[in-house]
Amino acid sequence: MIEAPTRCSGCGKPIVDGEDTQRIAAGKMREGEFDEKKEWGILHRSCFNRSIDSPTAVLDELKKQARGR
Repeated sequence: MIEAPTRCSGCGKPIVDGEDTQRIAAGKMREGEFDEKKEWGILHRSCFNRSIDSPTAVLDELKKQARGR
């Protein structure tokens, strides 16, 4: 049986070995500690940065576009 690849929760594309990713967990804060209940998803680093509108996302996109030319 073939195992389905892990997919990015942002773009839906497969995440391959060695890619830079961010893991998002669901849970609650209890007594100053994060109590993780489950994993919400895994995103490519660029997808995560775009989702939070970080300056790093802008630089990543500019670099990506420059490589594509």
